[in-house]
Amino acid sequence: MNQTTTLSTELTELGVRVQNRWLQSLLDYLAKKHSTGANTTPQLVMQYLVASDIRESTTSEGAAPYIVSEQHNVRIENTMLLQIVRVREIGISIVNQLEYLNDLEELKKLKGQKVIRLVHDESGDEEQNDDDGLTEAQDAVQKGSELKKMCRLILEDSNGQRFWGLERKPIKGIQLSTKLGTKLLVKNVLVRRGVLMLDPNNTTILGGSIEEWDKDYFPKRLIEELKGELSKTKA
Repeated sequence: MNQTTTLSTELTELGVRVQNRWLQSLLDYLAKKHSTGANTTPQLVMQYLVASDIRESTTSEGAAPYIVSEQHNVRIENTMLLQIVRVREIGISIVNQLEYLNDLEELKKLKGQKVIRLVHDESGDEEQNDDDGLTEAQDAVQKGSELKKMCRLILEDSNGQRFWGLERKPIKGIQLSTKLGTKLLVKNVLVRRGVLMLDPNNTTILGGSIEEWDKDYFPKRLIEELKGELSKTKA
């Protein structure tokens, strides 16, 4: 049994079904760039897999077995590997979310200004004690650090089918700041009115992201999306 077949079998046991072509390309890359091809483990492959687009790296065997949006009171028992396209907090008003996200964006800017100021201080410029509201912004964000009630997700499988998932109970690792492209393993999940009912017992967070999707998304592009959604509700 060659290495590709061995790794593929071991990954399948973990609930992940990779494309042989993708796996072989990864092994060739590792052998050429890092000289680790002979010692590649399933855990190492997973590090690259969670950073990939599962439409390109995994097979349809790990996808939803039918059109999810058309199902009701159906349980999907097999393991599905999915990736997060969007996260929405539906237990907190959009207005409150925007207040929190704007405070967070302001904090990021103020932190950048503080670093620049410290550089000037070290070069001999007069030190200034005013933190330009950094403390106030930190306090505001800290108050919103638990900005989590119930999340609704847009999920995608290896076939490119997209559908909703809803937290029935809070799942650690799912919140507004979750990276787009984060991978999930979902097993034995109930579908109600075309929505996966997610909880810690049927959902495992693998992590990762898709760089193209996630770049500059949180909080900048998320703020713009929420503003657009808010304007539609007022129209």
